[in-house]
Amino acid sequence: MKFWQKRKETTDTRVKSPVVVCAMAAALCLALMLAGCSQGEAGSSAEGASDASSAAGAAAAASDEAADSSAAEPASDEAEQTSDVSDATEASDELPVITLSFNGAQYDLVMDDTATSRELLALVPSSRMALPPSHDRDGVWKYYDMATGVSEDPEPLESAQAGDVLLDGPDRLILVYEDTPLDGSYTHVGTVEDVDGLAEALGNGDVDITIIKNERS
Repeated sequence: MKFWQKRKETTDTRVKSPVVVCAMAAALCLALMLAGCSQGEAGSSAEGASDASSAAGAAAAASDEAADSSAAEPASDEAEQTSDVSDATEASDELPVITLSFNGAQYDLVMDDTATSRELLALVPSSRMALPPSHDRDGVWKYYDMATGVSEDPEPLESAQAGDVLLDGPDRLILVYEDTPLDGSYTHVGTVEDVDGLAEALGNGDVDITIIKNERS
């Protein structure tokens, strides 16, 4: 009887062994599956982190480009404003166009761009100025003695052509209407553009001349 029981116990142990093995195998498979899931989740997390990092980098680059563009625009605006100011300054520095009006005729006078010419123009207080009578000299020029002298830059001249405007000393203006020889030093301040009919328009004797100052637009 004991022998039977012992054999039976031995038989039961052998029967149970496959079950245990199966259980262990199932547990191992489950562990492997869980490990695979963990690795997949870790990989997804890493990919997500990489994508987030790339997106952050792109956003930073876009922000830098926008900042650079914003910084460049004021510089461009400032350059344009500087250019506008420069153009306005150059325009304001240009000498006005002068018209001489006398005896119903008008002649344009181009002033030399010199300190003397600018001082003369500064003596004209408005757009029109009637001068006292200008006197004739030797049938070749008219002269006018100013009440206020200006700086001069004389040079020796041997001749003058019709249309020349000269300064003799600091306060005598000369308008030449006939070619003439000279002997002395004078400051050239301007030239009448078209001298056709100039001598006839000025006539003999004294003449009243009106200066018209036309500012450049």
